[in-house]
Amino acid sequence: MIKRIIFDLDNTLIDWEDNYWEDGIKFACKKLNINYNDKLKNDIINVIDNYEKTQEYFKIDIMQDLINKKLNSNYDTQFIKLILNYFEKCVPNKIDSKIIETLKYLQSKYELVVLTNWFEYQQKQRLKNANLYKYFKKVYGTETVKIKPNKEAFELARGNVLPNECVMIGDNFEIDIKGAINAGLEAIFYNRKNIDVSKKYKSIYKFEELKEIL
Repeated sequence: MIKRIIFDLDNTLIDWEDNYWEDGIKFACKKLNINYNDKLKNDIINVIDNYEKTQEYFKIDIMQDLINKKLNSNYDTQFIKLILNYFEKCVPNKIDSKIIETLKYLQSKYELVVLTNWFEYQQKQRLKNANLYKYFKKVYGTETVKIKPNKEAFELARGNVLPNECVMIGDNFEIDIKGAINAGLEAIFYNRKNIDVSKKYKSIYKFEELKEIL
C-alpha cells in the first residue's frame, strides 16, 4: 500500500520556461558589470544543463568552477549565486487549478514530499512563491546526497517508509522513473511530451490523472 508520494519539481509541479535562464544570467551580469552576450549565455546554460550528467552533488562552488572553465574566466561564486537567487522568483503567474485540486486530494490520503536535482533552499522558496509549499511534508535537495538517478537520493526521500510503499512521480524517464525503480520504488511517468515508452511503465499524460490511479 502506498504511503508516501515523491514528486519531482521542475516540469512536474512547476513549469520551467526557457527564458528563465537568459533572464537570470542577464540579471547577474548587470549586477556585476559583466558584458552579457549570447555566447556567454549559451556556455552557462550548457554547463548547468549538463551538470547532473557529470556531477554527483549540487554544489555552488563546483558549478562556478565549471562555468569559469567553460568561459575561461575567474568569477567568484557571487556570480552563480546571483543567477540562482533570480531563479527563486521564476514561477508561473498562476498555477493550473487542476494541479492544486490534485495535490489537495493526494495530501488527504498520503504523505507528499519533493525530491529535486537542485538546491533545496531555492526549491523551497519557489514552491512558496507558487503557493504549493503547504502541500508537502518535506523538500529534499541534492547538495549532500547523490543526485537522481542515484539510489541514495530516493532512499533519502522515502525516509522511514518502505520502498514498495513509495511512488515517484516525475517527467524525466531516465532520471525519475528508472532511478526510482532501480531503488525499489514504484514510479509513475508524467509523460508530458507523449514520448514512446513501454506499456509496462505506469504513465499519465495530465497531472489530474493521478486522482484516478492513486
